[in-house]
Amino acid sequence: MRLLSIIIPAYNAEPYIGDLLKCLNEQITNEVEVIVVDDGSDKPLQIDYPWCITVRQRNGGASAARNTGLDNATGKYVAFIDADDLVAPNYIEKITEKIKTESPDYIYLSWRSMPNEIQNIRVQLKTDTDAFPVWNLCVWNRIYKREMIKGIRFNLKKKIAEDAEFIRQIDLTGRKKSFISDFLYLYRTESPNSLTKRFISGRLDTKRVVYYFDRVSADMTYLIDEFREADKTGEVILLTNRNEIPELADFALVMPPQRIKATERRGQPTDLIEIIPQTVRRQVVLWTQDTFDIGGIETFNYSFVRNLCKLYEITVLYVTMDAKQIARIRPYAEVRRHNPKIHIECDVLIVNRIIDPLPENVTAKRTIQMVHAVKHITLSVPQDKDIIVSVSQAVKDSFGEETKDSKVIRNMLCTDKPTRKPLMLISATRTDTVNKGTQRMLKLARLMDEQGVNYIWLVFTNRDLPADAPPKMTRLQPTLDILPFIAKADYLVQLSDGEAFCYSIVEAWNVSTPTITTPLPVIDELGGKDGETGYIVPFDIPDDYDTTKFLKIPKVKYEYDNSESIQRWCDLLGNLESRHKYIASDKVAIQVTREFFDMEKQTQARVGTIVEVSPERAEKIIAAGYGVEV
Repeated sequence: MRLLSIIIPAYNAEPYIGDLLKCLNEQITNEVEVIVVDDGSDKPLQIDYPWCITVRQRNGGASAARNTGLDNATGKYVAFIDADDLVAPNYIEKITEKIKTESPDYIYLSWRSMPNEIQNIRVQLKTDTDAFPVWNLCVWNRIYKREMIKGIRFNLKKKIAEDAEFIRQIDLTGRKKSFISDFLYLYRTESPNSLTKRFISGRLDTKRVVYYFDRVSADMTYLIDEFREADKTGEVILLTNRNEIPELADFALVMPPQRIKATERRGQPTDLIEIIPQTVRRQVVLWTQDTFDIGGIETFNYSFVRNLCKLYEITVLYVTMDAKQIARIRPYAEVRRHNPKIHIECDVLIVNRIIDPLPENVTAKRTIQMVHAVKHITLSVPQDKDIIVSVSQAVKDSFGEETKDSKVIRNMLCTDKPTRKPLMLISATRTDTVNKGTQRMLKLARLMDEQGVNYIWLVFTNRDLPADAPPKMTRLQPTLDILPFIAKADYLVQLSDGEAFCYSIVEAWNVSTPTITTPLPVIDELGGKDGETGYIVPFDIPDDYDTTKFLKIPKVKYEYDNSESIQRWCDLLGNLESRHKYIASDKVAIQVTREFFDMEKQTQARVGTIVEVSPERAEKIIAAGYGVEV
């Protein structure tokens, strides 16, 4: 049996562990074994010292690595060293000497931070009654007889404070303690990849629950169960000026109130506890700095998510995004606003725009640069990504050398069946006339928007629509040939206060287009029926009026018979001798009253002469005062 086993967990520790092993090489003896557990480093450690036992395993964290070390240890005593720290040149000598001279059950080591570091920490033990600071629950400054440890192991569910739980499980009752006053352990405070730094920056997937109570009274025993439960997977700290329940120290670090960082705060309100934003871990992050209401990249985002959401965990990351785009993506993938304070780790980062910078708080195993645009004088493709993807061969060819090694993946489409086409509504009305029901039209449109009835409403009118008209209402210039539009529409809408006859309603029914109207008296007279020729809405439309019934479009069977009206007019006009001699002409005779230059004939039109022009041109000449019709 060896006298001492030294266990060193190592994860991506190559920048530091060489110095540590070199230091140990100068003092190693046959009584000591060193076990380095390479905990799945990205680049496997290459250790050339024959006295060093190297065990490589899949990454499981510091707890898993230390447990492997304990399982392989054969020494009578066990010591732990972190791979990024150092020890004094006489570390092994002092420890083995203490073991041989005093035969202690456990030994406490004095320690300090490394020279020239910003933090100057010194914890020196001078008597056997000296204790470590309450916050210093670490295994690297404690050496135990291996038989004291027995089957105790580090908690694999923890990534911080696993030392504290391990230490609390070791029973020191009746055990002999020794200490070493020399600074044998040198702690590195500035390692950027240390667990502490990763935790403080939010890059470590763990939790620290910090409670604050000015006083913990004896009747607050419910905290025992709370602490025990939280301690199973994370670190528990109690800040208090007075603790009357000693058992809490079995599951938590109990210390006076002071400023501290935590992932969760509980207890009484205090500004001493600063919450650490936690690292977000995702599989695929789709990054677009700014997205808009419509666009090719916006369609790409949606199609990408819809087609791949069942295969990958996808997060769509943005700075600004149109609310409608968020709403349609969210059922299928996380949509997250970019927060520079929250670190995101992902397997793949996809950058949509070639002009967008990489988000500094996102780290990825692979980065993909999308190229959605053809070459433009101001555009160039960044070359700092692992993969470049062009969305077509035309895009790749346009950038030439910049994309010569890119992959071409044409954009995906969503193959869902299209939703029901929007209702096509037509109105022909004077919006500047109060009794034509303009405000009623606006209310009905808003109700359809609120109730999810998709529509487009074309309003043929002589005036602009009100400024507060919904965007799906569009003004068109009046036309005398409106019947083809009515025939194409789902509904003709007429919401006026009253109508003497209303040609557009009858015209709509006559081409089998239903109507949405107010209860005009003439509706009954003309043969209209609610639910058959369309729908009749109240003059005072209630706020809960159900517009979704418009989605069920009635099939109109209606034929207007003119014969009775023709006969009645003939009876009224009498039996007159026919003098119908009118022949339609596309020319109108105009007598010139003011001389002008005829642009069409390229001649001067003299006063008193007769010119023949088109009806449209005649109207302009007469309106301008240059002639009269003859």
